Amino acid sequence: MAKVGRLTKEVLGDSMMNAYEAGFAKALEVLSGDLDQDYTKTLEDVQKKCWEEWGQFGIMDYDPRETKDLAKISSRGRGRPAGSKSPPKPEEGEHLAALPYNPEKCRARFWNGGHGGQCWRNPLNGDDLCKGCAGRRDDDDKDFWGYFDEPLGSDSEHKKSGGSHPWKVLQEERAAKKDSDKKDKKAAKKKALKDKAAAKKAAAEAERAAAEAEKVAAEAEAVAAAAAAAAAEEAEETAKEAENEAEEAAKNAENEVGDESEDEDTQSLGGDDNEYKDEEPEKIFEEYEYDGFKLKWNKETNELLDPDDDDLMGNMILIDGEWTAVIKD
Repeated sequence: MAKVGRLTKEVLGDSMMNAYEAGFAKALEVLSGDLDQDYTKTLEDVQKKCWEEWGQFGIMDYDPRETKDLAKISSRGRGRPAGSKSPPKPEEGEHLAALPYNPEKCRARFWNGGHGGQCWRNPLNGDDLCKGCAGRRDDDDKDFWGYFDEPLGSDSEHKKSGGSHPWKVLQEERAAKKDSDKKDKKAAKKKALKDKAAAKKAAAEAERAAAEAEKVAAEAEAVAAAAAAAAAEEAEETAKEAENEAEEAAKNAENEVGDESEDEDTQSLGGDDNEYKDEEPEKIFEEYEYDGFKLKWNKETNELLDPDDDDLMGNMILIDGEWTAVIKD
């Protein structure tokens, strides 16, 4: 059956001693069977004498490995030299975390004030950890800070109180990331506020432009209204001037008619009295229709009167040889 347990220096020494004793015992058995004399006592004395003189002091000299002052080379580095002591603990500091991994030393990481660093002790024979770090690794009730050749915060670490170890460099990285995220968030917020202000400014400018356009339109409308009013006023003045001219022309025509009548009267007076008496008087009023309305035309004054109450409605004016009605506004 296969042997169990770790092959330590003590186990190796005991094995070699057992082999030594077994060899002498076998030699004693062979010699006792081949020789006529009993050499048992003699061989036992030789075995004891040899063991007392060199066996218990020089048995490790028969170690078949290449380097006799070192234990078996493990997968992570060589063991501690036989009979040597671990070097003293180095002065703690951040500089230890930056040192390269040394396969000749214990593979474990120690706390080092939260910076981490490779354990300074020599590993046990057949192991890559020293006795103290191996005990921490195998005991969940103790802090184990993982292996120096693995990243900080790896799965090999464990903490007696649970959770993860507060490594300073990781805390600084998290703080830097948090500060960076905070700055990014602040920059994004600042940009959003700036964009909002720019949009608000653009909206205000658009509103001002719309107001200005409305003002220009109102001014243009006012100018157009003023121009229309001026044109209306001018047209009204022109109409009044035309009316005044018509009235003036009517008066002139009336005066001309009066003069002619006076001349005719004078001529008739100079004629036969009987002829004058036989003439019938001329009609003064004549009916005149204007746009469907019936008016009274005073042939003497050329006034157009309302047939109901004789209000003055306009005048008849002789224009280009034709009598034309000019109605008052």
